[in-house]
Amino acid sequence: MPEVDTDTPESSRHRTQYRVAIGIAAGAILVLIGPYFLATNQSLRSRAQLALLDVWWVPHIPFDAAAWKAHIPGDDHTRGSMLRDFVRKHGLIGIPRGEMEQLLGRPHKTVPREGTMWGRRYSIIAIYHLGACSGFRVDGDELCVYIDDTGTVVAWRVVQT
Repeated sequence: MPEVDTDTPESSRHRTQYRVAIGIAAGAILVLIGPYFLATNQSLRSRAQLALLDVWWVPHIPFDAAAWKAHIPGDDHTRGSMLRDFVRKHGLIGIPRGEMEQLLGRPHKTVPREGTMWGRRYSIIAIYHLGACSGFRVDGDELCVYIDDTGTVVAWRVVQT
């Protein structure tokens, strides 16, 4: 029984349009998150993280240490809304742990764990609850601050929990 050729010019055109749409979507995703993964040093990664906060975050409000420290469980975006401004003003990377805690208060949780983040060794992770403030606002977010043996912040990132 001979095979029937079902590849019409119209089905071929639809397949091409589908491939182009997938390519555009993949390109847009790479443009948004590519710098984060391709950054070779902490400064570039920090800037890439800020760019992601600009795109995928709740509205921004100015950082206020008193409001940050008065975090109420169940408040889903006050801290998250202030994070971008805090990082832009205070840098976070390279500041002593004492200064970080003076600005942000004591972390919700401190985890003694040794590891490497972006080529920098750390021995403690300080975790601050941010609320559900990124993406579709379904999962909670936490600010994880990585601190080395000398008590200096070497890296940070936001993690969905």
